[in-house]
Amino acid sequence: MPSILLRVILLILSLISSLFLHAQTADPLSKNHTEQDSSAKKISQRLQRETLSSVLLDSLTKSPIAYASIVLKNNQGVITNEEGAFSIQLPQDMQLSDSVTVSSMGYEKKQFLLSAVGDTLLIASKEIVLNGVIVSNKNLNAQEIVLKIKEKLSQNHPQKLTTKRLFFRASETQYMSKMDVDFKKSSIGALNEKFIDSVMGLIPRNGAYFTEILADLHGDYTEKNQKIKLIKASKLYDKENEVSFEGIEKKFDEIFEQNVKKDSYLKVKSGWFSTKVSSDELFYKEAAIDSSNVALLDSLAALKKEQELKRKESFASYRKNRMGRLFKRLFFNEDSPFDFLFKDNRYEIRLEDFTYLGALPVYQLRFTSKGRSDYDAVLYVNADDFGVVRLDFKNSQILKKVKLLGFSYVNYLSEGKAFFTKREDLGYQLSYLEETAAEKVGIKRPIKIIEKNKNTRGRRKQNELIVAIDFEINSQNKNEIVVFSHKAIDQEAFKTIKEDNKILPTYLPKYDPNFWEGYNIIEPNTAIKSFSAASQTKPNN
Repeated sequence: MPSILLRVILLILSLISSLFLHAQTADPLSKNHTEQDSSAKKISQRLQRETLSSVLLDSLTKSPIAYASIVLKNNQGVITNEEGAFSIQLPQDMQLSDSVTVSSMGYEKKQFLLSAVGDTLLIASKEIVLNGVIVSNKNLNAQEIVLKIKEKLSQNHPQKLTTKRLFFRASETQYMSKMDVDFKKSSIGALNEKFIDSVMGLIPRNGAYFTEILADLHGDYTEKNQKIKLIKASKLYDKENEVSFEGIEKKFDEIFEQNVKKDSYLKVKSGWFSTKVSSDELFYKEAAIDSSNVALLDSLAALKKEQELKRKESFASYRKNRMGRLFKRLFFNEDSPFDFLFKDNRYEIRLEDFTYLGALPVYQLRFTSKGRSDYDAVLYVNADDFGVVRLDFKNSQILKKVKLLGFSYVNYLSEGKAFFTKREDLGYQLSYLEETAAEKVGIKRPIKIIEKNKNTRGRRKQNELIVAIDFEINSQNKNEIVVFSHKAIDQEAFKTIKEDNKILPTYLPKYDPNFWEGYNIIEPNTAIKSFSAASQTKPNN
């Protein structure tokens, strides 16, 4: 049962705690973590495999090359992160005389001997020379290319059931650009201006939260036709932020228990809005447990086991649903917000360039919204078969804006990219998806909390607290999905797959480079590598 802080005072603070700590509150495991000791497995993996790590750079400018493909002889690979870095696990049968293939948009496709891979790899930009395919199609204009894409869409981008081995990372950061509480009045001595100011000083101004999973995801690219099997998971964030709010909650509990009558209720008002909190909610206490009651203890143990199972299921289903929502947005789904193929009359379409993705010749098409769609996009299209190999997108206007009665919300950024690789008998399948969103939430309102008691002689109003709040919270969320392999499955096989997820994430107070040893992931960026709960900015008292 939530305490008085969550019911009353968090009407002041919930706009901070629930939004600022969105990742924790939205996640069913916000206060339940499993810290798993995997040292033995790490040692075993280290003996069996080695990791190839490097940073890919432009040979001329020495600038990092992001989102390049790094592929081994078995056609397994990874992509470089936004800083050009990558790590890939080498199969046991790899030899130093074997090679790794590197390809990126606009660069020469190049092979490197494993023995020659150092801290950096250099590749040169590719001279654009029109090959026979492009020359034969040189008279196609942008609209004709779009028509070709649409004609072959179901063939190139089919909705087939597959099992995907993938890595998913969610990065969430928040910071407060404004946090003001103007103390007006209090009839409870302990709830004075000094106390309110001290509480505000305990609230963290910045937060970062990272969740990573390795999983097999069975299904297609619709939102709901998915089944997931977790392999490993981690959470990286500052647990002290949660502890801070628990401490604040305890202080308010003590003050209200000492000053508010047991048969009272609280009336909470903010402008036109009000709510009522009963005495049962104010003074709820856990019942004492008699250790001699074995049956009760057994029931509690069974309940705890059931709750543990539900937490595991909730953690897995939350990630699955989140990825399903991202898949639903892919351009070949008709209800996607990237509607440039199905509603191309809403866009200015321009053929910008011919370029190469490694050795693959591609058209570069730009779609600019005329004002009726939310996104601009750039498509890179295979000149041989008109399959889409890459999509870059960014919102062309504010996606959502609300300002009403002291509350404001702006969703001002949504951008990202998706890469597709042609797989034998599967058409073009997703190999990498990245999406970044940013929003701003603000509230500027008066809050009045009044204690009333109908059983007391005289006036019913007993105590009163009045403050005015002015908060503004900025958040940015980034999702990354790397798909390492696809395997076709039929409908009957899909039906027989049972979700039996027994994985809880390992809590990491700081980045641990050994945690994912033995597995392929996308290399973390500098912000993740440098993250440490101890180094997070703490509020000034």
